[in-house]
Amino acid sequence: MKFTQKLPLILLFSTLLASGLVQASTGLSCTTDDDCTSRYYCSDEECVHEDPTFTEPLDLIGYLFVFLFAVLATAAGVGGGVFFVPIYMLLLGFEPKSAVALSNITICPSLIIRFLLVYRRRHPSKNSPLIDYDIALLFSPCIILGTVFGVLLNRILPTLAILVLIAVVLSISAKKTFQKGLNLFRR
Repeated sequence: MKFTQKLPLILLFSTLLASGLVQASTGLSCTTDDDCTSRYYCSDEECVHEDPTFTEPLDLIGYLFVFLFAVLATAAGVGGGVFFVPIYMLLLGFEPKSAVALSNITICPSLIIRFLLVYRRRHPSKNSPLIDYDIALLFSPCIILGTVFGVLLNRILPTLAILVLIAVVLSISAKKTFQKGLNLFRR
């Protein structure tokens, strides 16, 4: 079996593993399960998201969507966080902060797989690698700084502010993606 044929299985496994390993908490204190919202339970006086179950229809649909979008995003060469965050929040019931973290964990295997599929390929018109490593090195410090800044904001901002930022970023991203797709379709 070729590596590209194993890709969907690897993405499915990594998605399920990421969702199972991350114990998402709201940071809300509790004394009983009744103090927590649905899909959360009280553990050590903190509301924690329940483990994924595949008996609930919403869970099955949510993880199926995550898997399908992971495959599509990897094939398209993009991360897919625009799709994962709303799925984790709306279908799987995660709080915004946890949904962002799960999205990042879900994207990571896709990016590694995409790199492994592309790193040896050559540019079609130039005699150079398809990946421009100089530009990657140029952007890396900015990406790391943005990640650190984003993690700090995720920790200090209230949930409502995170929701507003997610809505703004996803709206802008969706608009740009739609416009680019429309332009490509017209060609």
